[in-house]
Amino acid sequence: MPDNIFLKFKQFCRSEKLIERNDKVIIALSGGADSIFLLTLIQKLQPQLSLEVTAVHINHNLRGEESDNDEKFCRELCFANGIPFYSNSVDVKQLSVEKKISIEMAAREARYFTLEKVREKLGYSKIATAHNMDDNSETVLLNLIKGKGVEAVSGIPVVRGNIIRPVIIFSKSEIIEWLSKQNIRYQFDST
Repeated sequence: MPDNIFLKFKQFCRSEKLIERNDKVIIALSGGADSIFLLTLIQKLQPQLSLEVTAVHINHNLRGEESDNDEKFCRELCFANGIPFYSNSVDVKQLSVEKKISIEMAAREARYFTLEKVREKLGYSKIATAHNMDDNSETVLLNLIKGKGVEAVSGIPVVRGNIIRPVIIFSKSEIIEWLSKQNIRYQFDST
């Protein structure tokens, strides 16, 4: 039986020119369902397109032992699958205080800073993040509430610079259901 989720992913990547032959792709890997879904689909695509793939995990140190367990889970998963792995530990609470920004904004800045540094160091072409359809809907709603007008309905871009979002066409429920059917483990964020 064909894997319709993988086919949908592959067609979206092709139509949007997100992942092409011989690309070098950094995967933002939190260990949660969305990023594990992304990693698994890109791994399936890897031999077909001769991709180089590296995973990057950012430990925000916001959930104590749970955060450390996420990092360990990601490291072990990548090791077991022969995927190069980088991690960075960031004191997001301290960064938030220093920059006088919200914890969410500090975490986002730390993530993209780390991802870009690894991308530059390795000479990779793209950074793949696991934003899904639900994240996009939430962004549109928040933008509308903030009164952002026309730009509000565009939501999260599929491509911004070298950042790609190849799973933005999937709902959270599709992701969870597919991972469950494939018997693929992921971490659960209690927050």
